[in-house]
Amino acid sequence: MNKSTFALFFGNRGFFPALLIAGARDPVSDNFFGVAGVAEVRNLQDVLLHVGTNGHRHHVSVTPGRVQAPLREALGHYLNFEVSLPQN
Repeated sequence: MNKSTFALFFGNRGFFPALLIAGARDPVSDNFFGVAGVAEVRNLQDVLLHVGTNGHRHHVSVTPGRVQAPLREALGHYLNFEVSLPQN
């Protein structure tokens, strides 16, 4: 499994909440178009409850590595996004 960071965003009248999730993933196939894989997410039940009750959509951005801390700083401090880390 490759360490990854998953991010969900949505806009609501100029307000941009963000959700950052730590996990790991294995790609499904090198021939697959787009991003797909098998994901492992700590406290998945809590993460899914947070996603569902706070209006986040199912579209997710994925990047290799664990980059929640710099993303939280950049999105929250410089762009004034409300950032949630449901695994903390």
